[in-house]
Amino acid sequence: MADGTHARRRRVVLGTVAVGVGAAALWFLATGPLLSVRDVDLRGELTGDAAALEADLERAVSDGTVLRPPVASIREAASAHPWVESVSVSRDLPFGVVVRVTPARPVAVATDGETSVLVAPDGRVLGPAEPRSGLARVALSAPPPEVGEPVPRQAKGAVALAGATPPEVAQRLRGLRMRGGRLEGRLVNGPRLRFGAPDDVVSKAAALTALLSNLSSEQEQAATYIDLSVADRPAVGGLPEVTPVDDSAATTGIGDIDQ
Repeated sequence: MADGTHARRRRVVLGTVAVGVGAAALWFLATGPLLSVRDVDLRGELTGDAAALEADLERAVSDGTVLRPPVASIREAASAHPWVESVSVSRDLPFGVVVRVTPARPVAVATDGETSVLVAPDGRVLGPAEPRSGLARVALSAPPPEVGEPVPRQAKGAVALAGATPPEVAQRLRGLRMRGGRLEGRLVNGPRLRFGAPDDVVSKAAALTALLSNLSSEQEQAATYIDLSVADRPAVGGLPEVTPVDDSAATTGIGDIDQ
């Protein structure tokens, strides 16, 4: 009887030791050098300095293994590059990881009249802008910030409006700026724009788009201004009459028309 009890205890001890050894082996494989990441495959639309990004990511992956990729470290390293909006990480067995880059989308060009930069929806400066970028223009009273820095607070409403406006309309927006606490601008080959307080920009952008779809080019050129301070009651100055907006195409209508 004593011999049987001793044998059972020995089996329990040996089993516990085996489990511990197995767990230690798995932990070593998961965190040790045998499965360390040896290759970073960078994919996606690489619009900035891809070599610098890749170098930063290679340093970041040294914190993990293929079984446990250091996703947080990779994302932190990528966030230092303004033109990167986000990254996704996947394993590339046996010794690599794939980092897929989603680039930041510029929605406006911010300029002081001499220097022009591309700006992301959150107001972050992405880099220099080409002369013909096809984007809304935000006017700055001082030189633009450095790459990676945000535009001044007073310009963020203009950037938000640009980002909320469909590209075919946004590319016509010029001189967006705050003046006296109100957002204003103008249309290329069109009238001045009054947006009022820099809030509810999504509704105001939708109202402008719907209104322009109901104006002819002659009416646009004859108009002296478009007021979108109240999104559901836009007003056009300088026109005798305007065709009402079709409710089936938009929820916004045309308000009073100033003579």
